[in-house]
Amino acid sequence: MKVKYWTCHSDGCAANVHIDKNDHFIKSHGQHHHIPEPEQIELRNLKGKVKERVITETSSITKIYEEELARSNLSSTALTLAFTAAEG
Repeated sequence: MKVKYWTCHSDGCAANVHIDKNDHFIKSHGQHHHIPEPEQIELRNLKGKVKERVITETSSITKIYEEELARSNLSSTALTLAFTAAEG
């Protein structure tokens, strides 16, 4: 059986999950030691869409980023973080 391993990206957090090839839960280890960060998920999704378009299109990265940001329907917190990341 092919297994995928997902680990938490928060520094020092040892939580992880094992899922099968169909993304069905198998088991988990550890507990998160921090509060949830839903904005980070929103930003990861935005980043993935931008990367996908950058690879397949000839438009400028800035144009693609701005278009995806406009389409994204991000929460106000995630939107603030997105602008901060783009400026930095």
